[in-house]
Amino acid sequence: MTIEATWLANSGSSLCDLSNGTAHWKADLDAPAGDATLPNPHDLLDSALAACTTLTLQ
Repeated sequence: MTIEATWLANSGSSLCDLSNGTAHWKADLDAPAGDATLPNPHDLLDSALAACTTLTLQ
């Protein structure tokens, strides 16, 4: 599976669009630099590890 990450440098935003070809999601920096309502990259890494561990232990 390939993950595609897109960031528009000229947009003035830190918003990052992510896709695996089927699902699409977004990440951003914490406030005040970004949108605090979206997960930041550390949140995504932590949640990926938690999901992997949980699903492995099922």
